[in-house]
Amino acid sequence: MRVISRKALVAFWARPGCRDAEAPLRAWFKEAEHATWAAPTEIKKEYAPASVLKNGRVVFNIGGNKYRLLAKVNDVARVVFVRFVGTHAEYDRIDVEKSSVCHHPAHQERHRPSGGRGAHGSDDGRPCRHA
Repeated sequence: MRVISRKALVAFWARPGCRDAEAPLRAWFKEAEHATWAAPTEIKKEYAPASVLKNGRVVFNIGGNKYRLLAKVNDVARVVFVRFVGTHAEYDRIDVEKSSVCHHPAHQERHRPSGGRGAHGSDDGRPCRHA
């Protein structure tokens, strides 16, 4: 799978207090890149605790369930779009069906419709130009 975007993951683990997310996010990224997910059931086989939502969105538990990663998976195009990565508290404040928030400082206020912080892009898969 092609994962868009690694920069969003790096931006998250660079945040103060989130350095411990680096190793598990790197591992998730490597596993997702090598994955051949053709259906949500295949994701669940590999990541049993993952939550498969509608519209191709999947929530992965990262770092012993300390963090959440929301991705939109397009199994036909073989692309995984990182839509959000954050703490559980931040995840609880986002709308998982519409999440498009960004770590870039220029977007911190503009792209926090429900208070969360994370990876960002449009629903057609275009990543934020800063991500």
